[in-house]
Amino acid sequence: MIWSIIPENVIFGTENESSELRQVSYQGKQVMIRSYANGKREMCALLSTDPADFLTPSFYPGSLIESQ
Repeated sequence: MIWSIIPENVIFGTENESSELRQVSYQGKQVMIRSYANGKREMCALLSTDPADFLTPSFYPGSLIESQ
């Protein structure tokens, strides 16, 4: 088991899987998202050093975010 803020699929995934993730700015925070063909985008990881950011429901992994 690895304790990391980087999702397991990024660490152990294939090159094709990791290329699907993009780092973008969302609500003023840097996040990793995965885009799907139907236009939806899924939050995969929050890249922040502020512990309070991780308690915000809009940054929970797996939540869908609106296109900007």
